[in-house]
Formats: sequence, C-alpha cells, structure tokens
Amino acid sequence: MIKALLIDDEILGSKALKTLLDKHSDVKVLNCVQSITDALRDCQKCQPDVIFLDIHLRGETGFDFLGQLPEPWPRIVFVTAYDRYAVKAFEANALDYLLKPVEASRLSQTLERIRSQQFPPLPEVVESDRVMVKVDNELKWISWSHILHLRSDGNYTHLTLEEGKCMMVAKTLKEWLQLAPSGFEQIHRQHLVQIEKIQSVHTYTRGQKTLKLSNQNEVPVGRSYWAELKNKINPSLL
Repeated sequence: MIKALLIDDEILGSKALKTLLDKHSDVKVLNCVQSITDALRDCQKCQPDVIFLDIHLRGETGFDFLGQLPEPWPRIVFVTAYDRYAVKAFEANALDYLLKPVEASRLSQTLERIRSQQFPPLPEVVESDRVMVKVDNELKWISWSHILHLRSDGNYTHLTLEEGKCMMVAKTLKEWLQLAPSGFEQIHRQHLVQIEKIQSVHTYTRGQKTLKLSNQNEVPVGRSYWAELKNKINPSLL
C-alpha cells in the first residue's frame, strides 16, 4: 500500500488529484492539507510514503516545506500549474513533476515509478519523542518529556516546559489530545498534564482538588475527570 499526503492550498486541486488516486487500489490518501504547518504535523504523525506537493502555498512554497521537513524524506512529487520550477524540483531530488490539470495516464506513470523503484524503507515510528510547534511564526521541535502542562486558551495553548519556559502555541487543546503520547492526561476541560510530573495532590474545601507539578505550579482538577485520573497517578500521592 502506498500512503500518500496531498499538499495544495487549492481545495479543488486536491479533490481532483484525490479522485484520480482513489482509482488505484494500492494507494491510500492519508490527508489533504493546505499549509506547511499542517503538512509537517501529518508527516510526523502519519509517515507518508509519497507527498504530492504544490509549489505555491499561501505566501510560502513547496521548497520552503522541504527545507523544514526532517530527513529521511518520503518520495516527493511536485504538482503545479507552472513548468518553470522543474529544474529546481529535480535538483531537490523530486521523484516526478506533474503539471495541472493532472492527466490520469501521466499519474499512472508516476505511481508505476513508485511501485517499481527500490527505495530504502522509512524508519518505523511507533511514538515520536518530540513534537513540532509553531511559536511566533517559527516552527520548533520540542521533546514530549520536557512538557509539564498545557492550558487551553481558545485556538491557542499555553505550554509550560520543564526548564521553566512558557510559550503560546497556535494549536488547540483538542489537537494536543490527538497528538500527545501515552503519559499525558486531560485533568480539566482546559488542562492537560504529564502524569509523571505530578508531585502531590491537594484537596480543598468542598472537595476541590489541585495537582502540584514538578515546577511547583498548581493545576485544578475537574470533578468529572478525577475518577479516571486517580487510577493513573502514583498511589502514594493520594
């Protein structure tokens, strides 16, 4: 099975290409994304075999994406309405260069190249030890082990790191819940913490509970979350 990721800021372009790819039983389209940020996230999470990449991406380019994509790369196929970038694309080791509108027969040739060529297998990633975040329009890698606490703030999240650094990240708590590895637990509708960083549990009047983390900050526990949470933390803290 060939796992494919489509990156195009034009929804109609992605839909047209996906329709063609869906006709091939050995191709699975993982997702269609419109931005470099989303593409980097999906590459980390889904590990595609091939990326169909547009040149122009809302103020950025496909080459900008390749400059931020960690190696080893999946196979790269540029899909664009412009032929003038072909030389640069092949200099970037692209597997192929397709012009829009993509013809079914031409796409079949590309897929046959993918099937026939012998590529070294991409490393299996069961659970990544780091995550990419966007802070002040800059993409950064952060180790999951360094994250203590995440607090929701609308479409953003306040991220507290072990070394005391705090940052605001353009990612919702719901997105973090989808990305976070085992060891992270939602304890409140606005809070997500790393279980191993809990130092103590405090109970106040009317049964309100808070958790003291390794940075000595206290985080509230939602009442509806406590029943499940108490089964996951160290019994000595109860």
